[in-house]
Amino acid sequence: MSELPRVLSYPPVHDYVDRLHGTAATLVHRDEPWPLLPHLYDPDWIRARATDWDVAHFHFTWEQYPPQTFGEVLAAHRAAGTPVVWTAHDLRNPHVPDASSDDPYLRALAATASQVLTLTPGAAAEVTGRFGVSPQIVPHGPLLAPADAAPLRRPPVRSGPLRALLLAKSLRANLDWRTPLETVAGMDTDPPVELDVHLHPDAPDRGAVQAFDGQGRVRVTVGDRLSAPELWRRIADADVLLLPYRWGTHSGLLELATDLGTPVVVTDVGYLSQQAPCHVVRTRDGDVDPDRLRTVLTELASGQRAHDVVPASLRERVLAEFHRAHAALYARLASSRGTAVAR
Repeated sequence: MSELPRVLSYPPVHDYVDRLHGTAATLVHRDEPWPLLPHLYDPDWIRARATDWDVAHFHFTWEQYPPQTFGEVLAAHRAAGTPVVWTAHDLRNPHVPDASSDDPYLRALAATASQVLTLTPGAAAEVTGRFGVSPQIVPHGPLLAPADAAPLRRPPVRSGPLRALLLAKSLRANLDWRTPLETVAGMDTDPPVELDVHLHPDAPDRGAVQAFDGQGRVRVTVGDRLSAPELWRRIADADVLLLPYRWGTHSGLLELATDLGTPVVVTDVGYLSQQAPCHVVRTRDGDVDPDRLRTVLTELASGQRAHDVVPASLRERVLAEFHRAHAALYARLASSRGTAVAR
């Protein structure tokens, strides 16, 4: 097949999938209304337009529709002979507190997909244990091209306070924002630790977060969603990025910080620690352990704790493999459309 396979991606536009457009595939219907993507979840629309694509690839966004609708969407693709790919980014939805609500969607995907992908060995083992399928592991890889990240990377030499960044944004359900704020507000170390919090204007509990502004060395800034260059700069300028998740599976922000050479503090949830070198803080009673967080930040501030920066050359190799793996998969599935495809 001389032309790139055509892929209907769920979602059709996102930092993760954008890297595939024009390299491993032609992503179609990228002008769909965001975030509901009503056509992509309309079985009648899928049946009428099924010749517009060769492969359907599911990443995330389905929780906005009931499981019955999602099952009908998968059935419409299957009836049209369209191979389905599922990348298991989230085995626990970061936006939904009820863990059991994920299961109907994931089971339907596992039963339908011609190929399952995931990002880490731990996630692959969980998918096999829960659903009886063996995923192909394709690491997440860079969101920022190594050549674009290079000018933003800073030498790992610091003097003065440790500047930590928390992207609270809209305070999604799995984010324990309170523990880092309370911890840093109460710290009195030398060198000191400063916490910069970015919060969206429409965030729930905005007042509670802003109440910490000026306490100790906490600064809360309220502003709209950062543009991509603004986000890169904020992360690159920080000495450490905090990802205080109460549950989750993988993290794109961890990958972006890895691109930029910024150390990351993560919790021991999901498989974040398998994605890239990072500093792990345990959770306790569903939230971040404040004592452990305080210890890690103090050690980073004093230089007692080192951080392994992933070389740009390695990130380039991971990105190349990301493209190769998807290109090979899409070409194989597109050429077999309408036939049974072995997993």
